[in-house]
Amino acid sequence: MRRARQIVAATVAVALGAILVGSTSPASAKCARVLLVPQVLTHPADAIPAGGGVLVGYSDSTDGGAERYADGDPAAHTDWSMVVGKRRIRPRLEVLAPGLAVYRPTATRTARPQPLRLREADGREVGAFTTTRATRAFAVEAPQLGSVTAVITPSGRRYGGTTTTVTATVANVPADAVAIIAYRAGKGTPLPVSWSRVAAGATSVALYESPGRCASDPVGRVAPAAGDTIVVAWVDAFGRRSPMSQPIVVK
Repeated sequence: MRRARQIVAATVAVALGAILVGSTSPASAKCARVLLVPQVLTHPADAIPAGGGVLVGYSDSTDGGAERYADGDPAAHTDWSMVVGKRRIRPRLEVLAPGLAVYRPTATRTARPQPLRLREADGREVGAFTTTRATRAFAVEAPQLGSVTAVITPSGRRYGGTTTTVTATVANVPADAVAIIAYRAGKGTPLPVSWSRVAAGATSVALYESPGRCASDPVGRVAPAAGDTIVVAWVDAFGRRSPMSQPIVVK
């Protein structure tokens, strides 16, 4: 009889344990550490024209080797270098928006294309490209905005918190545009607050989307809020920007 009670008790304990494990929600589980790492947006096959550079954004990673990017803007690194031809140079770094930067070569261009390599401080190669003397302008008009709408929705009991999406309707995304930057407008120079990738020909673009539950935004990247006045600009694969749009109020 005693042996039977022990078996029943053990069976109940196992069953309760299975119920508790099965009822554990992702909200109570620990996240793997998600880091922001550089992501090259310039295609290696596209020669970098005069005035252009290597455009770098960011993506998420759970790779432990990405710890070296844990501090600061994942796209902007003042200690990166370039090798143009056989000459090692310090590129001109321009931060276009939080998490978006362009590295422009400073070496004198020759009549013929030259190899260009972007490297991290420790010598690791970020990407290999070529330069060209040919002038290839990013000749697009300012974005034509129809409306900009911010939507905040609950993430649900399973995750907690809210998610924010800011969407703009546009006349048409130009063929050479790879991203759009949103600036908060007001007195003085417009302040870049967010950016997103775009697809040629689209008539709707996301200016901001909340990161995943375990991810984060680069420092300074924020969602344009309802009531904010913003302007936007297109960016091509070489970090060149279009003129800014007319101001519009986020709804």
